[in-house]
Amino acid sequence: MKTTFLQITLMLSAFSVFSQNYSNGLFLVHEGNFGMPSGDISFYDNESDSLYLDIYQTANPTEEAFDVLQDFEIFNSSAYFLTKSAANEKIVITAAEDFSFIADVDLNTAGPQSITMISESKAYISCANAPNLRILDLEENIINGSVGSSVGTFGSQDFISVHGTKAYIFMGDKLGVIDTELDSAYNDILLPNAESSCAGMLIEGQKLFVLSNSGWSGDEAHLFRIDLETDEVELNLDLSGLGKARLLQSDGANLYFMILGEVYKMGIDEDIAPTESFASSSFVDTWGDLAYGKSFLVNASSQEIYIGSAEEFSGESSYEILDLGDGTSLDTDIVSGGIILNQFLIRNEALDVEELASVRVSIYPIPANDYLVIEIEGNEQKEISLIDLNGNTIRSMKSSDPRIRWNLDEVSAGIYFVRVKTKSSLSTKRVLIYN
Repeated sequence: MKTTFLQITLMLSAFSVFSQNYSNGLFLVHEGNFGMPSGDISFYDNESDSLYLDIYQTANPTEEAFDVLQDFEIFNSSAYFLTKSAANEKIVITAAEDFSFIADVDLNTAGPQSITMISESKAYISCANAPNLRILDLEENIINGSVGSSVGTFGSQDFISVHGTKAYIFMGDKLGVIDTELDSAYNDILLPNAESSCAGMLIEGQKLFVLSNSGWSGDEAHLFRIDLETDEVELNLDLSGLGKARLLQSDGANLYFMILGEVYKMGIDEDIAPTESFASSSFVDTWGDLAYGKSFLVNASSQEIYIGSAEEFSGESSYEILDLGDGTSLDTDIVSGGIILNQFLIRNEALDVEELASVRVSIYPIPANDYLVIEIEGNEQKEISLIDLNGNTIRSMKSSDPRIRWNLDEVSAGIYFVRVKTKSSLSTKRVLIYN
């Protein structure tokens, strides 16, 4: 994203929206005010430096804006909107190309929280008012079962991480582990001293990182690192001396989190908390300015950090862009008409990094220097490609071997994507190469 983010032309007519290409840019998700239909999405187009507002309403003029847009995801050719209000709790499904309406799925009074894609055919829906995860059939667009636990509640969590055929979900003092092929819980990972609320969860390589904090009260926070080969906790780092950490992100080599308006940075292999902040936001003053866990995004491709403000959940959204290299502020302004910015979503079809459970890929070491090992489940024929940030294929091969070793002597330092494609699956992993 360029620094002229708000110096743009607003394309608001139906013709403009229907003719717009949404394949390369950034979605801004506006929650809206409860009881006042004002939730929708905006799209910043990298190609034209233009911002398109109220995309769903413009594409569907007979529909109202969402009354609390809780989560938004794009998967394959469809877009999924989770709307959460007392009178209208459902999943709205549209075409990802032009956001024209396809279907909606009634969730009654479950209170949808988040959607996580599990495979080509299903997704898990977490709900605030339900003890279990709902299973969304992506082919039939219906709820088809649930996933529960005998030792805790799955339903209300915002963060679910998927690795191979496992899904990990925060449950307070433990992580629940789900077999996504059987849709059944089968293991728990204890998180000693974890706080009650999950403030972020992500996977880098063979490591799962979990950030917990004390919710709206208190300043306690812990960062956990779990080895996904053994499901064992290898780091339990107390961050309480810094304050209540929120909004966990990664650029492949470093972790980033926020404490009020301060951005902190630490290496993914480091075991010691940072002693000072990496950057500062100019507009985050209270916890009410930060909406949930998706209003903070690190974009390794553009080398930028995006921070969205909920403006105490009472007014138009603000944003700030920081330089990922030195933390300096590049731009900040108000998104006119966007109420409560609670999520950013990068859209680049050439570099889709969604990994499905249908193929398990392990890549190491990360960061990589002179070589890269790619381990792929199964012995079927696969096409393996190394792709740069511009979508150019640097290296490609076909093989049925489960283990590939690439020499990186002639590969320049930078961020790349390893794409593994079979007849029935596609997996893309981000890697950092240095030399």
